[in-house]
Amino acid sequence: MMLSIETLTKFNHTIKICTHDGRFHSDEVVAYIMLKKILDANNIEHVLIRTREPGEIEAADICIDIGKIYDVSILRFDHHQESFHEKYIPSASSPMSSAGLVFKHFGRLLLDALGFPDIADGILYKIYKRLIHDVDICDYGVQDYGPYAYNIGGMISSYNIDNYHDNEKQYEAFMHAVDDCGKVILTAITQKCMRVKAVQKALPPMEENYLSRFSVHPSGHIAVFTDMELFAFEALSQIDPTYQLVFYIKASQHCDKPSWTVMTNKYNGQLLKPLIPICDSKLNPDAFIQVHKNLFTARLWRLEDAVQYAIECLEKGKNKYTLFDKRVETPFNMQ
Repeated sequence: MMLSIETLTKFNHTIKICTHDGRFHSDEVVAYIMLKKILDANNIEHVLIRTREPGEIEAADICIDIGKIYDVSILRFDHHQESFHEKYIPSASSPMSSAGLVFKHFGRLLLDALGFPDIADGILYKIYKRLIHDVDICDYGVQDYGPYAYNIGGMISSYNIDNYHDNEKQYEAFMHAVDDCGKVILTAITQKCMRVKAVQKALPPMEENYLSRFSVHPSGHIAVFTDMELFAFEALSQIDPTYQLVFYIKASQHCDKPSWTVMTNKYNGQLLKPLIPICDSKLNPDAFIQVHKNLFTARLWRLEDAVQYAIECLEKGKNKYTLFDKRVETPFNMQ
């Protein structure tokens, strides 16, 4: 259940947010960062209380990572009770921590506070998967942060003082972690939303270019994009279930002159196929501006040369490489 802003504006007093004292962890810090952003953006006064006193916990308006209760209706977001097994989605690799719980129910309000009220709800899971999920698994002792991780757990942990039983100094350390790490986390979420908006704008012409790729090469493995946003490839794979793009060519600039960039697509960070060196191409060397030494990108002056080079790269490696369908993650042979 996604909560509305009325959940927070209904209070006629300064909202009391409670979490545990002592050593702090990334999940309650991130949970508070998100709540603080929402409250500040809506000019709602609040105070953070770090305690383990049962009376103060019960009197709080919102509890995060303490109280052994998960109940959205009374704004309790703890995960330490033995009965807790909630996941953001059933296929997630671990249950949620207080960070995941707060994001699950306040995520829409967070995007509103960051200035993205029109971002589709489906983007929330992608933000969770690439950022918040790493906080959740860290709190359960899993150290495999994944390819998009910022190692938030390590960053936040370093702010704890040695004598974390000194409540006053530890409170200051907690707030320093909120200020510093909050910039990283909120910037990462903002950038993701900006990329989504860029994709939404670029996708229609990209889809047109993509669907006409068989006119470039009968395999359909090469596409030419006149207007391109790199982060739209994931959206293209959803449009076309047979998505098998290997090389893409995009319009670019070099020294203020038009040029064309040839790039090889990736699967799980690995090149599907490398490009070929200039010496292996039948093109005149003057057609090239450069070919990267790691053979993942090249730049040429003319479109027709860029297309011919991509075709050479594709055909020189024919029957030597296995491509992967990015949706189902199973290999298929290149025809």
